[in-house]
Amino acid sequence: MLAGAGAMIVGLRENLLLTATGIFIIGVSFVFAIGLNRVIWQAKAAPDTLGRMFSLRVMLGVCAQSLGIVVAGPLAERVFEPAMAPGGSLADIVGPLIGTGPGRGMALMYIIAGVSLIGMALLSMAIRSVRRLEDVLPDQNPV
Repeated sequence: MLAGAGAMIVGLRENLLLTATGIFIIGVSFVFAIGLNRVIWQAKAAPDTLGRMFSLRVMLGVCAQSLGIVVAGPLAERVFEPAMAPGGSLADIVGPLIGTGPGRGMALMYIIAGVSLIGMALLSMAIRSVRRLEDVLPDQNPV
């Protein structure tokens, strides 16, 4: 949720300090999230499968990041930037909150990503089996 808030901060205004603060919050929160994720995998997965599991996890993460990079540019250029240009389809709706003009479409994408991250975190907390995953799965004992 903290990373989502950081992403939303990035999109608020065209301000170097605000953008740097948002990016810092995103970076710090992901360091903790990734670290905690790895601890859970190492404690819960059988030692003889850890290498394959980490390889698969990294591969899926890199594929998701690559897909995001491939999609973000065209989406910003063809959809969000024109929509947030003065007179664009979203300029009257979102423009009063974050402004209009160059870069505001990308800012809106950051805000949407932030809201999505917060939504996924809240959904994960609402699903009991996900929330209690660490308590329910038994720890693996090294052989």
